[in-house]
Amino acid sequence: MIPKTVTTQEFADFKSITLRRVNQLVEEGVLKRTSGGRLLFLESDQAYTQFKIEQYKTTDEKKRLERLKGDKIERELEILSGQYIEVSEAMTGWGKIVMSVRNRLLAIPKKAAPLMVGIKKMTEAEDILKRTVYEALRDLANPDLVKISLGVQKKKTKRRGSRKRK
Repeated sequence: MIPKTVTTQEFADFKSITLRRVNQLVEEGVLKRTSGGRLLFLESDQAYTQFKIEQYKTTDEKKRLERLKGDKIERELEILSGQYIEVSEAMTGWGKIVMSVRNRLLAIPKKAAPLMVGIKKMTEAEDILKRTVYEALRDLANPDLVKISLGVQKKKTKRRGSRKRK
């Protein structure tokens, strides 16, 4: 049979906590005494259980918050050390890379056109176009992405005779 009321010592023994802790919980308003100084057993048991659940949630939330703060600091350090870049910087860099590829591909007709003059066989034209495309692909195969994204592309220099300027 479950008692209706218990002394603070009986409640402490039942919950395996100290008498002092029971009194603290009464002072904090978690547990309420009757007019005779006793505790309503079922009400006190439910209140104590709810208190422990809330305490666990708070502790769990604090741990989670600390973990998130640590993760944020770690990400900030990685960004400062150059391991990561901002999305806008990546988008700008990749935009420049795509433009470099686009420009190289658009240069193929200009480069192939003079070689096609006077060609009468389709296979010869196909060979010239194939060679020009493969040359462009070779140039794009191992690009220095950092230099391209920063806008520092290698430009081929054409020699136009050996004139001396005065």
